[in-house]
Formats: sequence, structure tokens, C-alpha cells
Amino acid sequence: MLTTLLFLTMTPLASEQAQDHRLTEVLVIAAGPDAAQRQLRECISRQCPPDEEVAATVAYAESLFLAGRYDDAAASLRTGMDRNRRHARTHSVPVSEMARATGTIALHRGRPAEYLWHAGDAQGILRHGLPASDRRLLAIRLEMGDALAATRKISHADTQYREVLSVAERHGDSVSAAQARLRVAILHVNAATSDNASRRIAERELALLANSPDAQLHAFRFAARLWLAKLSARLGDERPLEQLISEHAAVPNDGGPILLKAPTIHPPRGFAHEGAWADIGFWIDDDGRPAEVTIFRTSKNDDHRWASQVVDAIGKRRYSQVAAGMDERRSIKMERFSVGVDRTIEPGGTQSLPTYVPIIVSSEITP
Repeated sequence: MLTTLLFLTMTPLASEQAQDHRLTEVLVIAAGPDAAQRQLRECISRQCPPDEEVAATVAYAESLFLAGRYDDAAASLRTGMDRNRRHARTHSVPVSEMARATGTIALHRGRPAEYLWHAGDAQGILRHGLPASDRRLLAIRLEMGDALAATRKISHADTQYREVLSVAERHGDSVSAAQARLRVAILHVNAATSDNASRRIAERELALLANSPDAQLHAFRFAARLWLAKLSARLGDERPLEQLISEHAAVPNDGGPILLKAPTIHPPRGFAHEGAWADIGFWIDDDGRPAEVTIFRTSKNDDHRWASQVVDAIGKRRYSQVAAGMDERRSIKMERFSVGVDRTIEPGGTQSLPTYVPIIVSSEITP
């Protein structure tokens, strides 16, 4: 999401006749780009406070993003940063939110190097605007690690997470420490083979979380068990993961069902689909399986065969089962998928060489 994404009313494609009516019942109407632009202009004309202008700028960019106008969204955020960067010290949190939103747009435009730069910008803004003891500084450093991981700078991400872990433990912040430790473990799960160091590191870090007696870390103990099971599945044994899924009819979680198992979604080959996007929604049924996976909206001038493959992959996901009495709205998911081509310049001998890697990026846009 950009920050807290607004949500547009969406009309399912005519070819999708079987969508569950519950999906459309929960969609809330947000201001379209024209209305959001008027609100932003009105705010600027009356010289509204910086936090209000930042909120209006991000809302306008969100509406452009949801309309598929990625370049316009990026431009609106860029001019917003030009207007408001001078307020970074006194309004560091909202200005950093704008930087984070700009990074998300960059990622959906197929520009992960820009995404990484804006993550660093957001971190720098908060570092200069918040007291050193503010816990949000650890959170933004974790996000910086996430950006490093997403741009394949794995060793740098590992270092970033471990630095946060060290600081959090030194200050007795067990939750931030657990967040950092879990991220270290996930990095190494995703790099593990049957006999390499990453497997041993992942097992060690996850065991520390799974066996923690800290009452605040209940959710992290479950997450550790889940990722240990995912590690086994990666190494060829899916039985622990299937057992974990069957044991948890409803994992306690105020945020709704938890994703337990998901196949990898591969980007389409070549460059023909660059710039394409699709919004895909689904209902998580009582047994934790996605139901009525529906393509709601797509970009123009693309055959969207790749989106049909995403639909198939989503249908194979497994979530924790819906808890009795849970608000049905929490069982609905909507995701934006964007196809891009990473043209990052990588060092190569005596010259810098461009790499061309198709990527697919998703953001949850559930209201």
C-alpha cells in the first residue's frame, strides 16, 4: 500500500460472472482523481498546515495509483515533496510517509532502485526529526531492511536487521527484537538448501523465537513455527506445514486470517506486459481457502493472460480458518498486481551493465 490506501469502487470484468456478491458489498467509495485533486488544490490555496497538505497529496497520489496512472502519481508525490521537505524536521512523520508512498509507486513502476532510495529518504527524515529513543526509528530501520531484501541486497538486509535486533535487545524492546529476528530468519529460509549455512541460521533464529517465554511474543512464537514448517517444505517435506494448517482451525489474530501457504507467482517473460496491472479480489472461505477469485479491473492494451495465472496461484493459497464471530469484512482481500521490468544498473567489470529482469509486484488494497 502507499500508506493507507483508499479504495475505489470496482466493476468486475464482464467475463467474470460467478463472483461472490459479498466482495462488491464491502467496497467503499473513495474520491476519484478529479475530486482528490480539487481537495489538494483547495488545501494549498488556503495554505493549510503541512500535515494536512501531505495527507491531501498522498490521497491524490493514491487515487491516481488506483486509477492506474502510476507516472502521474509519482509526479504528484515528487512535487509534494518539493513543497514540504522544508517541514521535515517539524513534521517528520507525515513527510516520511510521503517518501514511503513514493517508494511504493516506484516499485510498481518496475524501479526497485528508486524504491530503495526513497526508503532511505524516509529513514533519514525520521532520524533527523524524532528523538533517538523513539521506537518508530527501529520500525523505519526494519522497513529499510525490507527494501534491501526486496532489491536483492540480502547481506545488507541481514546487517540492517541484526543492528535493529542488537539495539532493541539493549533497550529491552522484546517486540522490536522479535520483529528483527524473524526477518533475519526469513531471509535465510529463502536462501536455505539442505546443508548450507542459511538453513542452520534460520533454524537457530526460529528456535529462539518459538521457545521464547515472553508473554508479548505469542504471535511471534506461532510465526516461528510457521516458518520452520515452510523451511521443511522448501527442503522437500511439506508434512509439517500441512499439519500446522490442520491444527489451526482459527489462529488468534485481530487482523483477520493469516496467510499460511502460497505458491510463488512468477512474472510473465519478456517485455510485452510491462506496465500492465490488475486488481484481484477474493473471499477467504470458512476452511481458509480462497473462494471466487475475481479479476475486478485491469489496465488497458494488454491481454492479461498473466493475470489469469495469478488467479490460479491465489486459488492455491491457504489461510488460517475464519474465527467464529469474526467480522466478515476481514475475510475479504483485494490486491493490486503490477508487471514491470527491473532495469537496475549493476557494476560489471570496468563498466556498469544494465540488467533486464521482469518483475511482478503486489500490494494489498483491501479497504
